[in-house]
Amino acid sequence: MPKILIVEDNEGCIRIYRNLLEKAKGYDVCILTKPDGVFEKAKEWQPHCLIMDIGLCASISGLDLIKMFKADAALKTIPLLCITAFANVGDQIEAAGADVFIPKPFSIEELLKTVDDVMTGKLKARG
Repeated sequence: MPKILIVEDNEGCIRIYRNLLEKAKGYDVCILTKPDGVFEKAKEWQPHCLIMDIGLCASISGLDLIKMFKADAALKTIPLLCITAFANVGDQIEAAGADVFIPKPFSIEELLKTVDDVMTGKLKARG
């Protein structure tokens, strides 16, 4: 079963992810509400993709987290989908190494198509 690791702190978004990706699509979903431990979890669990809200209130910026993720040899081949309400940072997100940027609010169709593209190999990590 394809696995998706999600880093998201918004309860509404977490419900959407669970309903769409886990219940409707049947993906194995693991959600972290903080970026703490994301590297360890990704290495241990080996997800098929990582969906991350880069606007999390954390000790590290989302952009730095993307760069660190893509600099790690064990993780850089995992497609990284970044979602944020800060639409004006799309260029910065892609420059940091994200494979896909989806601004909030996102359409359900866009999210599902992007995830399906990752799972079918149409969209691959740039790492």
